[in-house]
Amino acid sequence: MLACSVTGCSAADPAVDTLLLVYEGRPVVNSSSPASGPALGGTVVTIQGALDFEVRTVYFGSVHAKILSEPALTPTGPVTVQAPPGRAGTTVSITITTLGGELAGQPRSAVTPAAVFTYQASPPPPCTRLRATAGDGGRRASRGQRGTSAR
Repeated sequence: MLACSVTGCSAADPAVDTLLLVYEGRPVVNSSSPASGPALGGTVVTIQGALDFEVRTVYFGSVHAKILSEPALTPTGPVTVQAPPGRAGTTVSITITTLGGELAGQPRSAVTPAAVFTYQASPPPPCTRLRATAGDGGRRASRGQRGTSAR
């Protein structure tokens, strides 16, 4: 692969026949959506900005997110990622690294209030089955456990 920017090209790798044009400069995240999701992770988040074609890493705070898709035709995005798990009630900044940023010596985007994600508490699992015990006058627990009675 031969990576080229306005300042020059990387060393050619004869084993790979690919030309990659890179927009050299620090990546910029302009927006992300949605702004929140469950603490269990898994929310698909769309990121827009001056991202370059080669997004290397997306961070939610200091945790790597799984990149689902990258910019195809324009260096402004979107990039879609899957939010990693986080702690409920916390808000983290979303930042990225790109090849163009690495070439410019500023690989990671700056923190911006336009690109944050808030982890929400996950709802408790639904109650799927209750078993009532009829005719015992409340002397036994509903799961068949015997309680002690005061005499």
